[in-house]
Amino acid sequence: MLHLELPATEAEDDEVVKTICADPEWEGHIESWLTAYSTYRKFGGNPWFIEPADFEKALKKRMYALYTSKRKTLALKALRDTQLASCPMCGSLATGDLDHHLPREEFAEFSVMRANLVPACTHCNSSSKGTTYRGDDPERFIHPYFDAWAGEPLWRVEIQAPYEAATFAAVPLTDLAADRKPIVEFHLANVLGKQFIRSVTNLWSTYPQSLIIALKAYDNESVSEEVATDLKRAIATLGVNAWNCAFYRGLLANPHAIESIRNRINDLLAL
Repeated sequence: MLHLELPATEAEDDEVVKTICADPEWEGHIESWLTAYSTYRKFGGNPWFIEPADFEKALKKRMYALYTSKRKTLALKALRDTQLASCPMCGSLATGDLDHHLPREEFAEFSVMRANLVPACTHCNSSSKGTTYRGDDPERFIHPYFDAWAGEPLWRVEIQAPYEAATFAAVPLTDLAADRKPIVEFHLANVLGKQFIRSVTNLWSTYPQSLIIALKAYDNESVSEEVATDLKRAIATLGVNAWNCAFYRGLLANPHAIESIRNRINDLLAL
């Protein structure tokens, strides 16, 4: 979850449509298509204000296929290869794919609109969202281009007892604005998968060893201070909503989890 600058200007995105519609096969559709683009930009890709365009089924099928035929163009390849520290959609430490923010199965008219294409990890471009694009009003996915607040801290990992076999949940931060909380809850519930749980489980199980290397004293205050430092490092290197950042925020919010970490450090030192 990151805030990104738009990868193309309005004119650049519109020019793609104009070029396509210069082909007689697409004749007569340019105005309706550009109107759909304008509506998308006006409402920031928010599916509560954007309905799938009323194009005939055969035309939508051709629009859907455009991405497949153009995915290797220089513009889309450059967007796919954008160098990012973490996935703007889920916060994983992988990128290298493109996700259609509004799915092309429902919104084929946006299949090659760069404002609708987000550099993301393979998971976010495959099984995580599917054709889902909204829940109950106002639930929707965070848009990395249009939701500037995507660059603010949004969530943490809730570490749940018993800590010897801890379980984990992704939860919004308690101080989020009321209108953002259901959006963040929906987003987390629909983009995070099994790999997130595996990653956090590994962090939890190996973090005591990391602290042993980093610290000279292992009281709760020293451990908490080091977690706070690790959070700052992770924000600086991975982005404010990367998985590691959410894990460290969850630790700092849970004194019982800190105590469990300290006890495990003592157990390791006693070996």
